[in-house]
Amino acid sequence: MVEERRPGSKAARLRGTCREVFSQFPAGSALLALLAAAGTFSPWIGRLLVDVRDLADHVEPWRVFTGHLVHGNPTHLALNLLLFAPLAVFRERRAGFLRLALEYLTLAVFVSAGVRLLHENWTTYCGLSGVVYGLLAITLLEPGRRTDGMPHRMAFGALGSAVLAIIALKTALEAAGGGWILHREALESTLGVTYLAGAHAAGMAGGVAMALASRISVRTASRQPLAAATARESARR
Repeated sequence: MVEERRPGSKAARLRGTCREVFSQFPAGSALLALLAAAGTFSPWIGRLLVDVRDLADHVEPWRVFTGHLVHGNPTHLALNLLLFAPLAVFRERRAGFLRLALEYLTLAVFVSAGVRLLHENWTTYCGLSGVVYGLLAITLLEPGRRTDGMPHRMAFGALGSAVLAIIALKTALEAAGGGWILHREALESTLGVTYLAGAHAAGMAGGVAMALASRISVRTASRQPLAAATARESARR
């Protein structure tokens, strides 16, 4: 028997392959990384995106979300992307593009609010490090799932708890001391920015808040089928 080839089957397979490839490609992570590079290497894009305290006679609310993409110099950009890129790719592949976008925007608001509330003398803010702290907290606190559908306490277990505790301690010490634990002047000179400890603390607080909200949502969703099954069993009796 000769297999009949349907017209257009190759095109359909090609479209299916393209959809599969692009569904796995971390488009959101790549876009944010490209914008960060553009904001750092292009002066006019950087001026458009950076978060500025004093704007003479107008309001530019997008800077609350875009200022994090600008960096002091290529070294600052490279160090932040070294941490941000794998976390963003992991979050995007695990939760999807829209979830990553929501997490970035929410953490950007937390960090920008922290800078404004905790640093009275700030003039400009830039850098992804506050968002990185938040994404790390979300990743480490994210609930896993057992085979029965109920949530684990944490997807990364005791190791995730230990890592998060160490980072939280470091953040608290820096916020209390007003700067990096390491030599502040040397790091600021290398990275081309002034360190604002409140950005890291606010980013972590935002990440913890989002992770806790996610855990509550997972627990609620996990209990609904059990409650429905119990109700059906009671009705049968």
